[in-house]
Amino acid sequence: MADIAGPTHAYMSSAPGCWNAYGVLLARSRDWIVDRGTVQLRTDSYASQHATNPDPRNRQSVAMHLMSLCATLEFGLAPGSTTALLGRWTHRPGGYPDLISDVPHGIVTVVDVLSVDDGDAHALAVADWARSVWNGWSDHHDEIRLLLAEYGLR
Repeated sequence: MADIAGPTHAYMSSAPGCWNAYGVLLARSRDWIVDRGTVQLRTDSYASQHATNPDPRNRQSVAMHLMSLCATLEFGLAPGSTTALLGRWTHRPGGYPDLISDVPHGIVTVVDVLSVDDGDAHALAVADWARSVWNGWSDHHDEIRLLLAEYGLR
């Protein structure tokens, strides 16, 4: 990742270069007419990969984005269909657990996805990124599945 000075996210632990790369990815993606269901997967992957602090906003974000990845990748919800569910998951009584892990949260990163310019190849790269991030959270899969069960998803 480029070591640059610049802004970062308010509560995700990302370096300025990484936050900038994500912004470039989002801007570039707007140029493609057909999204191919990747918007939510990109957001879920980036947010879940930058989960390293106990800030309550971060705990909520990480849990919800991992729930979205699980619902898509394991339960078969169509990519992007979890966007509407996130609103239901926002205000969980008692908040969300602190899902901090000592293992890397996936080996595919925003930089890998940025290297793919073609729309169809981009969709595949985003899907690879999402699977990589979800697999990187394997030590919390059962906990995420239990959270989804609270909302009737199994």
